[in-house]
Amino acid sequence: MGFRWLDATVVVAYMTSMIAIGLRFARRQTTTEAYFVAKRSIPAWALAMSLLATIISAITFIAYPGAGYAGNWSMLVPGIMVVVVLGFVGAVIIPFYRQAVGMSAYEYFERRFGYLARAYSSGAFVVGSFSKMAFVVYLLALTIASVTGWRLESVVVGVAAITIFYTLLGGLDAVIWADVVQGFILLCGVVYVLDTCSFDHQEGRRLCSHLREPTTNSTWAARR
Repeated sequence: MGFRWLDATVVVAYMTSMIAIGLRFARRQTTTEAYFVAKRSIPAWALAMSLLATIISAITFIAYPGAGYAGNWSMLVPGIMVVVVLGFVGAVIIPFYRQAVGMSAYEYFERRFGYLARAYSSGAFVVGSFSKMAFVVYLLALTIASVTGWRLESVVVGVAAITIFYTLLGGLDAVIWADVVQGFILLCGVVYVLDTCSFDHQEGRRLCSHLREPTTNSTWAARR
């Protein structure tokens, strides 16, 4: 409880940095290519960190460890399979994508199969993403609200508004560099938790108890 002001300060600083990233890259969005593919000038390491941060959602980072601590290790299987899938994607899909695809995969679908294929695939992706995004944002807001004491509804609206703001304003440039920041924060969080659980047993038990309680039911809901 005594550290809630510090937690709130960290959250506000992080959200402010996301807005600053959006404003910084907004000036560079002068063409369609700059907005959607960042002029194809993103460094490989930044793109890799962005992919890492994108793959690890609030469900992966919060709910799955809670379920694992509660005794359900079955959710590790998808994580292990990701490594295999990424190897296939790197060896087969990406080389093809770089040669055959222009701005987006949906553009290629239209060129190869017609407009209906493009409309269906893009619409299905939007519906699927939004159906998952609702739970991801809710779980993230649940965590922020528990450490700051803010109202859950306000956190949901605030997180959604800031994410839309920097994405809409800064294009893919802002998305990738925001992901880079998020990726480093995630890695720092992993190192801190592992260090605490390994060497500070009393604090580790406290962290694990907080990890377990709010995520067991949430993870069950996610699997449904």
